[in-house]
Amino acid sequence: MNNKYDYVMSLGFNCEVSFRLTDYFNEISTYLYSWCGELDRDLFVESLSHMDSIFKNGVSVTEENLLNCDTFQIKFHPRHELFPAVGEYTQQQFEEAKEELDNRLSHLKEKTKKAFKSEKKKLFFIKVEDKGEQSNIEYIQKLYSTLKKNCAENSITLVCTLEKKALTKSIKDLETEDLLIRSIYCFAPIKHTDVFGDVIGWYKVINGVVQEKNNKYFSNLLKREWNTLPGKVIYRIKRTFIKG
Repeated sequence: MNNKYDYVMSLGFNCEVSFRLTDYFNEISTYLYSWCGELDRDLFVESLSHMDSIFKNGVSVTEENLLNCDTFQIKFHPRHELFPAVGEYTQQQFEEAKEELDNRLSHLKEKTKKAFKSEKKKLFFIKVEDKGEQSNIEYIQKLYSTLKKNCAENSITLVCTLEKKALTKSIKDLETEDLLIRSIYCFAPIKHTDVFGDVIGWYKVINGVVQEKNNKYFSNLLKREWNTLPGKVIYRIKRTFIKG
């Protein structure tokens, strides 16, 4: 994907990372965890070794009308033309959306497993939600070891990004040549991962590792803000004043 890394991918825990990577690279390939929401980080780590089981044994609908893998507590976006973004839905809509998503995820599983097994260089980015220093340390260590176990030898670099308030010396001391610990001021709100949060901090994190001279991060971000914010305003007006 660039001179240093053949694969660059987000591991979550939600879409914010993929939005910022898209802004930086202009476009990115989609993998299994690129545009999902991970509700349980320990189950997410377990899923890395059992990708074929994702979305296979129990599927439910979240409050945001996303489809949730009950086994690993990972939620995915259904196609909006098949499933309503808000409000009620029929059983037929649910079954059709679930079938389409299952097919789409099957493709992404194979694509992701192929990337993992490739000897080409892989760069992973992930947000680490603060759950206390010791819990954060154990999670980062388990994630790192699981990736190393499932990926070709000497092929990965993992960038774990925390909010500044959660970064401690003990966590920073986890760093190795291929495990990088970074921080930004704050993550974006869960419902507004597209244009909010510490976007300058994300630029510094990504650029500090990738160092792509001709990236168009800020121009792409401005375009996203211009296209997204008016839509959010209109949506809120409709939801507030238009019934039915």
